[in-house]
Order: sequence, then structure tokens, then C-alpha cells
Amino acid sequence: MQIIPRKETLLSEEIYNTLGPTQPEGSNFITTKDIWKSPDCLNVSILRTQYNQGSKSQYKAVHNVTIEKEIQLYEAYNGAVSEVQYELTALIYHLGNSYASGHYKTIVKTTNSPNWVEYDDGIGTDVLNIIQRLTQKDVETGVHSCFYVRKDAGAAGAAAAV
Repeated sequence: MQIIPRKETLLSEEIYNTLGPTQPEGSNFITTKDIWKSPDCLNVSILRTQYNQGSKSQYKAVHNVTIEKEIQLYEAYNGAVSEVQYELTALIYHLGNSYASGHYKTIVKTTNSPNWVEYDDGIGTDVLNIIQRLTQKDVETGVHSCFYVRKDAGAAGAAAAV
């Protein structure tokens, strides 16, 4: 969450109610209110490294992870709570049993389009059914990071995520 300080001039009645009648007529007072704002981009990293006490070595934990195409967060301001929608725009996944070896691939949503492209060593291949692709074993067991963009962030948020 990002805290954004916002300055507001107090109205005369707020000054009176807060500070009492002793303040000079026409005085200007400014208050600062914090707005809790969710970020435009989220990077959700999946912890896949585990440590084996016996061999004193790290290894890649291979377990299925459900990848949500959309997620919701909540933000609050002045007692009002609002829902914030995020949409998956990219993910990185790893093929292999160890981070010391293997191969990384990415799946990226194209800007201002419902189309997705999977990249493998710079070669892009269209993904025809993203929901089906997200549930295939190599992605579920290898996903490393998911990138989400706030739906109301616009093009600038999408560019920042990738």
C-alpha cells in the first residue's frame, strides 16, 4: 500500500470545532490526511526455494499453484472502503528441477488487447486459450512471478508492470 499525503484547507466551522473560539477570524489552517492507495502494479512472487537440513542444500519446491487471472484488494479513505480490481498481465515460469539449471519462459498479455503471447528465448507464440494454458502442469508447477495491473491504472500501469 502506498500512503499519499493530501493537504486540505479546514473550513471555518472545522477550525472552530477543533481549536475552539480563540482563533483569529479568517485564519487559514491546513490539515494533512493520509490516503491509503493500492499500487498500480503488483508483483506476486511464489516462494519455490526450500532448504534441506540434511544435505544443507537448497532445492526447488515443485507444487501446483493456482494462478488467478483477476484478484481483488481493498483500500480505504475517510472510513470508506472500496474494492480494487487487478488483472494478470504477465508471468514468468521455470522448467527444471533446480534453479541452478533449467529454463525460464514468460507469458505476456499484449497491450490493449485480449491476446497473450508466450516467449521462449525471444521467440513468441500466440496463446489461444489463456485459461487452459494457466492450468497446464508446466506453468502450475513452475510459476515464479505473476504481474498484475490495476484495472483503473490505464496504459501507464500496464507499461510499468512489464
